[in-house]
Amino acid sequence: MGVETKFLTKIPPTCPFYQEVKQAVNVLQSEVSGSTPIFQIVHGLVGGLEENGMLSPNEWVVRPLNSGKIIVHNDFLETQNLFSELETGEAHNLTWNADLTLQTFQDFMSITLDYRKRHKAIYDEALGLMSTQDRVTVRLFYQGNLANSHDEGLLLVAVPSPFDNPILWKNVFGFSEQQIEKLNTYSKIHECGVILSSKKYRDDKPRGHDYFSYAARAVIKHEVATIQDKFLLTAKHEGSHGIIDETVLSLISVSNSNPIDEGFVNAISGEVKADAYTYLSLQNLLENPKPSLTEMEPDKLADYKREANYIAGTKFFHSLFQLVKTKEGGADETIWSKITAKMFKLALQLKKDNLTGTENQKISIFMKRLIEELGIPFQELQSIYDSLNQK
Repeated sequence: MGVETKFLTKIPPTCPFYQEVKQAVNVLQSEVSGSTPIFQIVHGLVGGLEENGMLSPNEWVVRPLNSGKIIVHNDFLETQNLFSELETGEAHNLTWNADLTLQTFQDFMSITLDYRKRHKAIYDEALGLMSTQDRVTVRLFYQGNLANSHDEGLLLVAVPSPFDNPILWKNVFGFSEQQIEKLNTYSKIHECGVILSSKKYRDDKPRGHDYFSYAARAVIKHEVATIQDKFLLTAKHEGSHGIIDETVLSLISVSNSNPIDEGFVNAISGEVKADAYTYLSLQNLLENPKPSLTEMEPDKLADYKREANYIAGTKFFHSLFQLVKTKEGGADETIWSKITAKMFKLALQLKKDNLTGTENQKISIFMKRLIEELGIPFQELQSIYDSLNQK
């Protein structure tokens, strides 16, 4: 049985989640798949199975909410109840359990939905700044999923990682070992509406697949006051993902989790502070935005990617925003719409020019050209970036 048939026979074609799974399967088979199609398949399958009464009530908790629905596997909840036993150091003393998780999920969903609507409004305004032909072409390249890309409610799926419950991922979802290995080593949550727990891999060394352990570390570092605070900041981040970043990545044919999508989303959501320090200079970021295993030693690569995606990438887009706002003025959303329109125009041009190279090279070209498209002198951008990067 082929990979497409294997996944798509699990839910009926009439199910609204079927197209989400079908789109994700097509991406999973491409060279630039990454983690996104894996999460989208999980999201669509769980949503479709639940809608058709095919999830065991002994294994899953389903909660309808005003902002959508949450579907949680019992193993996920068990991990939350073992939080203090699984954590070490100061995090051991933090209070967290399954009941707090389910309570916080409701606020998470509401905030995510609000920011998803904001993202769509920025997108719509950006399209209004483009030519009719460019608008049509941009819309054609959106490959987002059905269930979480509109404002009719969201679905949040909470499951154990495939390394904790391989039976669920292989027998119920249908993933092979090779497909599971495509999951990024520090994937914990995805904007399509999936969050992971893990008893085995909590601290990112060598893997990290437990979101709430990650949130606890933010508390210990005094970045936030509580685990709930971190989770709700993440809601702003995940809600700010969507049609803009997915379209740009589709046009230039690169996978997700890079300084374009994560940097842009962090900058517009405010999850990561723009003045957080990074050891990466602006030049470092532009020359080497997404190195591969052939370009960097494995033990350094995960840390470099986090710095590039979430801190340096955020600083890059925030610096662009500051300079455009100073030059042109206007409301924040209007500035982001202008930047988005330039991103779309550039991505369309690179598509027409048959942009080639590694992902690292393509992202580097895009980021350098974006500076030019916005008419920003490099030295001015360098100055703002450096001013935001003081220890």
